[in-house]
Amino acid sequence: NPAVRKVHGAHRGANLLAPGVAHPEYGLGADTTLEPGVQLLGRTRIGGDCTIRTGSILSDTTLEDGVLVKPYTVISGSHLAAGSQAGPFAHLRGPIRLMKGSHVGNFVEVKNSVIGERAKAMHLTYLGDTRVGDETNIGAGTITCNYDGVHKHPTVIGRRVFVGSDSAIVAPVRVGDGAYIAAGSVITKNVPADALALARGRQVNKLGWATARRRQMAAAQHSSAKRTVKKQASKKRTAKRAAARPSRKAAGRGHSRAARKSSPARRAACSLPTAQRQQTRAQGAHVS
Repeated sequence: NPAVRKVHGAHRGANLLAPGVAHPEYGLGADTTLEPGVQLLGRTRIGGDCTIRTGSILSDTTLEDGVLVKPYTVISGSHLAAGSQAGPFAHLRGPIRLMKGSHVGNFVEVKNSVIGERAKAMHLTYLGDTRVGDETNIGAGTITCNYDGVHKHPTVIGRRVFVGSDSAIVAPVRVGDGAYIAAGSVITKNVPADALALARGRQVNKLGWATARRRQMAAAQHSSAKRTVKKQASKKRTAKRAAARPSRKAAGRGHSRAARKSSPARRAACSLPTAQRQQTRAQGAHVS
């Protein structure tokens, strides 16, 4: 594999643990480890003491020293400063700059953004056209709503900001330094520095509601069970009645036979002497 020979020949301090794909224009620093299935594409430069874990794909990207790329992370057109981390399962599509010591975690997508020093967006987040200040924490499930269907709009989040989980920031918006955004908020206006932004419905606690609801459900279940028992009993009674009376066809045959046996003409014919009955039959045959 030419890629394996290139790594071990031109970069003796690097470790390629299994064959991957390396473009001829890449560069790799000393004490850097590439795990199986890593792809280095385009003009990619890797500093020293970096680790790129299984299944990651880097294209036209620069990593400074000490960067950790966790498994199955896709990075393109980006610059990751020293000590930064990305992944697992993250997607960085440039231009992106992760500043020194910043972290982008699992299932996070970042597009056309700058993440400040020691800032963190660790879980299930989308940051598009966003500038995040130093030491800011972006909570799980946060998204920046940067596209209005026609244009892209920027979001600027200051230094040491705390963004609560499941927040939506509708651009264009600026969040001042040291501000807090309460979890579950939808932010549509600028947030002043050191302010608390709370944009969600007010919680209402209805005391005893759950107990009353359980009683209603139990009563409904009891009523449903009673209706089911009544239906089953009715079906059994119907089946018994049907089994007790003969069918209409059989009843009709029995009735016609009894009628023929008990008709006056038949009784009169049976009361005649045998010779006279034979003569009557012969006359009837002659007439017909």
